[in-house]
Amino acid sequence: TVLAYISRDGGKSFHFRSEIASKVTVLKRWPTIEGPNENDVVVLPNRSVLCIMRKDGGDGHVHPGVHGPHVPYLFATSNDVALTWTLQEAPPFMLSARPRAVALGNGAILVAGGRPALNFWVSVDSAASWEVADIPTEHNMHVTDEYKFCPQFQHANVTLDWSESSCYT
Repeated sequence: TVLAYISRDGGKSFHFRSEIASKVTVLKRWPTIEGPNENDVVVLPNRSVLCIMRKDGGDGHVHPGVHGPHVPYLFATSNDVALTWTLQEAPPFMLSARPRAVALGNGAILVAGGRPALNFWVSVDSAASWEVADIPTEHNMHVTDEYKFCPQFQHANVTLDWSESSCYT
């Protein structure tokens, strides 16, 4: 279960505000073994709140020895200071471990995640659409050869068996 706590005193104390998502609420619309987990929350320039979470980690066992599939993130949005939430599935290419998000002053939202691969996603239209970038490739374009990631790590995927090497952002 992913919960929202808020502070009204600059972080000195926090109070339970709402349940963002649980295995029960997610199962009403999407399959999940573990339920929602690994999340990050950002306040957008329009003062709405966006929570990006894994709907399932893909680490749960469907059958003994068989892991569940990796699945896209879920977006939860709130327009009433985290009291109520609307859930929607992220685009299918937005799946990774440990999402980390930041909202920029110009309205852009950046999300990074690792395993599989090491990516970041950018939205300039309040999460309506997303562009993807491969972090090792972007890195390699801006450094000298001695500091570059190896070619196998660029565009890491399960087929190349380097997807786990990228770990977390």
